[in-house]
Amino acid sequence: MSDCQHPAVIRGLCVDCGESQIIKEDSPYLARQHNLLVKKEVAEEHDRKLGNDLLKQKKLFLILDLDNTLVHATRDTRAEAAFSSGLFQDELHVINLSNTNIYVKIRPYAHELLRECTSLFQMYIYTMGTHEYAHQLAKIFDPTGELFGHGRRVLSRDSFPHANQMNVKHLQGLLSCNNSMLLILDDREDVWNYSDNVLKVFPYSFFTEQRVDALLVWERQRQQLSPQKTTLVAPKQVFETDDYLKTTLKFLNSVHMTFFENLSIEDSSEISIDENIHNAPKILQEMRLQILQGCVICFSGLIPTTMSGREHESAYWRLAEHHGAQCRQNVDPDVTHLICVTPNTSKYHKAIKRQILVVRLGWLLDSTWNMIRCEESSYLFDSETPVGDSLTDLQRIPLPWTQTPVQKRKREPSPNSRDVRFCLDQDVLNLSPSLISDDTPKLQVKKILSFPVSSEIDSSDFDFLDEENGAICDASSESNSTKTNEEEHEEEHEEEHEEEHEEEEEEE
Repeated sequence: MSDCQHPAVIRGLCVDCGESQIIKEDSPYLARQHNLLVKKEVAEEHDRKLGNDLLKQKKLFLILDLDNTLVHATRDTRAEAAFSSGLFQDELHVINLSNTNIYVKIRPYAHELLRECTSLFQMYIYTMGTHEYAHQLAKIFDPTGELFGHGRRVLSRDSFPHANQMNVKHLQGLLSCNNSMLLILDDREDVWNYSDNVLKVFPYSFFTEQRVDALLVWERQRQQLSPQKTTLVAPKQVFETDDYLKTTLKFLNSVHMTFFENLSIEDSSEISIDENIHNAPKILQEMRLQILQGCVICFSGLIPTTMSGREHESAYWRLAEHHGAQCRQNVDPDVTHLICVTPNTSKYHKAIKRQILVVRLGWLLDSTWNMIRCEESSYLFDSETPVGDSLTDLQRIPLPWTQTPVQKRKREPSPNSRDVRFCLDQDVLNLSPSLISDDTPKLQVKKILSFPVSSEIDSSDFDFLDEENGAICDASSESNSTKTNEEEHEEEHEEEHEEEHEEEEEEE
């Protein structure tokens, strides 16, 4: 009988003594990458020492997603128009996987973020794409191998063959402890089971139908240029103004600085940290709550009337509270902001009468995505504001499959479908389930994707799509979940009547 404690097992064999081991589900082993199983106490001791070494270097852990976070990728050949344009040469790449070309666009400020974060964090790549896809992209970002440990810290869905759920990222496969030192940069929270460690970024999309069509038209026009005219200005639809990673970098710097503030570090000793003070996810949450601190918000035209009495379950309500604001059902005396999508409602008139700031939905969205309270003067809503301007804010909510505006999509009416003014589905809003109500209309698949998604790309981003088709927003009605316009007008009339009655009583 061997005295070996079998600290780790790979492919059924102990790494120390070589004996065959049968690993049961209740065995004290943690699944690490590449078929490696490590005893829990051994993994925790290793991670504790690693964390201590990083603290001495004043570094934290940072896990980075790839697709829609640092890059946008597609296998649609029309994306070649971007390459022939000559406009984005340093940011466009082609990788070949299984004889299929994948067209990749690096997100603005991605290189700058990695370059600055390397002195603050030990960085990992973790993608739901394949091993080959992950490593080819890692070489684009890190040709010398210095950022990600020469590929040792590049993980994919293939890294954890023991995992039961392929659409979930497994944190224990990386770190069994030290969660207080960990931050995660991802455009999705659900794959991390909505961990407090996640800093959610705005999903990046470059190869949109509008941009690619504009590039194709521009390319044809350039080919038809006369010899006398050698240049042609590219249309504005081609260019992008994405600077979310620039804002994200500032946020990461702030969390890092706050973490190491007043932390005594000695090179020769083990560092003990108070997780109530030196806790990265807790610092992240506190900074997030400061964004809308002091704002008291009421909503008009955004919460379905069927949620009367349960407004706190609304996606917008929870989004505001998630970033430090307080919310009210009515235009109470302490309300500071009314977020409105259409004028001439009783709430709108009451807010105007009380000189309360009336802003478009874009103010809330931009403040939360940019992680800073935006200046209200750019989002003011008055009676002359076109309703279309407010609806544009709803279009800016990131759609995982395309950025084509919802109301502009052509679709055939279905006897089992109805239009809804505002779709609050989780995948449309890209919010956590805590921000989504049970009454949220479900998406109905209606249209084939314009840009087919490569199986090599982060497939979990498209798990909600139908296998044959793409997706289009069209709420299917199991029951009447929104009231008709007539009912809404009746309610508004009743509210106005009650308000007049209250004013008469006050005069008496």
